[in-house]
Amino acid sequence: MRTRIASGIGAAALVVAALTGCNVSASVGGNTISQAELEKETKNVLQPKFNVPITAHCKGGLKAEAGATQECVIEGDGQWQLVTTTATDDKGKFNANAIPGTVAKPDWVK
Repeated sequence: MRTRIASGIGAAALVVAALTGCNVSASVGGNTISQAELEKETKNVLQPKFNVPITAHCKGGLKAEAGATQECVIEGDGQWQLVTTTATDDKGKFNANAIPGTVAKPDWVK
């Protein structure tokens, strides 16, 4: 019984911390924020909002062009949450917006 309660608390912690948005700057080499840099910076900016350690996974890099988007997810305590990243300029700034609610682990996450 306690294991189930602990799991429920972990899942709730991930959902309760859902964000409306967070700004982060990333270094850009060329016209794209690399997938690795996008994942790193997304995790760094979102981690303080959660009660459990998280990891970030993105489908690919993000074009450094205002309005460009990339789908990402974060994982914490076995729970997955969608994150939309949107470039705000051509210099490497982007918004990371966690979508409320949990989802199944996406097929594209390795």
